[in-house]
Amino acid sequence: MAKQNHLIVRGKDFLPALLLLQLLPAAISVIAFFMIPPFPEIFADLLGEDAELPLLTNVVIHTYLLWALIPLVLVALSFWVCMNARTIAGPMLVLVISSLVPFVLFVLTVIGVFLPLIKIVTNMKM
Repeated sequence: MAKQNHLIVRGKDFLPALLLLQLLPAAISVIAFFMIPPFPEIFADLLGEDAELPLLTNVVIHTYLLWALIPLVLVALSFWVCMNARTIAGPMLVLVISSLVPFVLFVLTVIGVFLPLIKIVTNMKM
């Protein structure tokens, strides 16, 4: 009978990868920190003071400072899940969440910024 080798992966083995993955939401929140603040004035100048911005743009403008908390929460969650893991399911769930959060933040930033720009371009054609 052949000897079978089993691969054993512990939750602690995922911790370096999860911590490295937190650089993505941290980078996006730093980019948003420097990119978002001038946009309300730009939109007010180009669209007028009384122009209403799209809902998604207002959400991005009013919440981008809170985005810095997301990597911190994910780092704490990574430590907690990896150190208390009885199965690999917890660290894998944090891995999936850590992969999806930067994508969502990026999409929110791009769509939130470009919706008023599209409005500006359509107003210029008239």
